[in-house]
Amino acid sequence: EAGGAEKGEGFGGTAMPPVEWSGSVMMKTSAVPMRLHSLGGNMDLVKALPPATVKVSQRMRLESEHLNEFTSRLNKALKDNVSAYLLATPPPPNASQDSEGAGGDEARTMFQQNLVKYLTERNAAGVVQLEGVGGGRDGVLMVYLFPPGVLADAYIKTTLPGVDMSAEECYLFVVLIQE
Repeated sequence: EAGGAEKGEGFGGTAMPPVEWSGSVMMKTSAVPMRLHSLGGNMDLVKALPPATVKVSQRMRLESEHLNEFTSRLNKALKDNVSAYLLATPPPPNASQDSEGAGGDEARTMFQQNLVKYLTERNAAGVVQLEGVGGGRDGVLMVYLFPPGVLADAYIKTTLPGVDMSAEECYLFVVLIQE
């Protein structure tokens, strides 16, 4: 469900960036509804996401060694224009039920508990590996879901100036990298 920014919804009274994708993230046994809002990069990569659900298949610990490796990958992807940055949020409170039966407040609770809290407690990013998509050499699209924290807050601050993410806990910072 691509579309324009929803006016009046957002962080700190700022309108949200446009929704580029709407679907669910499968984490363990729960399909959690979410929307991806564009922050920057190559939005054509978002078109490679499946229309309904992506499945988190692994976690990346948010430790120096892993973050350094990720940063190196990201810097290469930036040079090659094969990365995109998005803000993941739950559906708005007035959203109708999705195919899993979650809508509005229930979807927000699922997003907060099953994704944000889970990843924050484990000090990890969720990782989705999609094979056979996009135009990369081997057609692999990596999706990284970062919980609120220094990395996510710093990037979002540069793309949404004037927005203080420190008080907001119900979002994920998402990075797509075509490999």
